[in-house]
Amino acid sequence: MRLKFFLVPFSILILFMACQKEDVPLIENNMLDSFEAFIDGDEGEYDERTVCFEFVFPIIVSMPDGTAIQLDNADDWNSVRQWYQAHQDIRKEPVLNFPLDIIFEGIRTVTIHDEKELKDARRACKDEKEDDRKEEIDRKGCFDLVFPFEVKMPDGSIIELIDEKDWQVIKEWYKLHPDFKEKFEIIYPVEIMYEDRQVKTIENEEEMIEAKKGCKKEEERDKENCFELLYPVNMVMPDGSVISMENEKDWDEIKQWYENHPDSNEKPKLGYPVDIIFEDGNTQTLVTQQEMEVVKRNCD
Repeated sequence: MRLKFFLVPFSILILFMACQKEDVPLIENNMLDSFEAFIDGDEGEYDERTVCFEFVFPIIVSMPDGTAIQLDNADDWNSVRQWYQAHQDIRKEPVLNFPLDIIFEGIRTVTIHDEKELKDARRACKDEKEDDRKEEIDRKGCFDLVFPFEVKMPDGSIIELIDEKDWQVIKEWYKLHPDFKEKFEIIYPVEIMYEDRQVKTIENEEEMIEAKKGCKKEEERDKENCFELLYPVNMVMPDGSVISMENEKDWDEIKQWYENHPDSNEKPKLGYPVDIIFEDGNTQTLVTQQEMEVVKRNCD
């Protein structure tokens, strides 16, 4: 059994505990912070992007009177709360028993031997979140790298990426080689695929830089539009099928369609009629592509 570890502000925990004054005294303890996500009994309200690692059950907690409580799953945390309800004169914090196991990103199991190692793991969560943010910025653009391709690591080793999941291998390499701060290098030539499904071969770093500059220009052109599409929106695919999108997330269905039809390079077409909303809040229904082009020109 596993428990998701959430990096959430300690103030949230204090707020929750304050609302439960008749149940549990305020206990300032890092371990309680670790379990805050399921103290509330509703993990769903927390952003999955803050998840860094999972505890592996069972976990043993030593109480202030010397007794031990074994947690076989997340629900067993109630046993700790009940202990404090029965001992409301005791404010000393419980203590996690080490060693215990955690699982990073559902892949790598690590044994934690003491509080210091647990704090180091939490610090790694923060660092990884920042690295992910930087990586997202680096990879953001109007094209994707076409798998497979290879990257050269700072120690000279080569890692082949077969699909999107293999970016995790890169992260794991840096965790295992903390002394290396240099960024990996893409081994050229590589292929990139634009949003319109066009594929281009990039021979060197200079061409990659130019491709990224082109994305910035495309982004600037997009910003010139003075309106947005109103959902739902229908997209007509090259095979004649129609994908109905209810919100932004449904654009992933378009990407999935092309992954299932690798031989198709035609762009999808917007299904008309479609509603748009202008920056001033006014809406308009467009019946044809020609009307769309007129609206775009009027944005200039």
